[in-house]
Amino acid sequence: MDRPYAGWNYGGFSITRLKGLSTISHLEAEVGVVGKISGKGQIQSWWHGRVGFPEPRGWNSQISNEVVLNVNYQLLKSIYVAPEIDFVSTSGVFGEPD
Repeated sequence: MDRPYAGWNYGGFSITRLKGLSTISHLEAEVGVVGKISGKGQIQSWWHGRVGFPEPRGWNSQISNEVVLNVNYQLLKSIYVAPEIDFVSTSGVFGEPD
């Protein structure tokens, strides 16, 4: 396996707004934690023990603890072509820290 384990616990919200008959804007934000503080390694180990699977190996090399904030925005615009046919243009900005 070439990537470390990464537990991710988060909460988020989104707002979707219809602007007129042909435009939709969507704003979304998530805040959470990654790493051991997420508790996902402990949950997976408990679950594997509960159902009789071998304990997963790799959680000891999971990514470092960190607080993460993701903010995303999308704009969808419908362009009328003919009856029952539209083109939909999608533009977006997706922000995730390094």
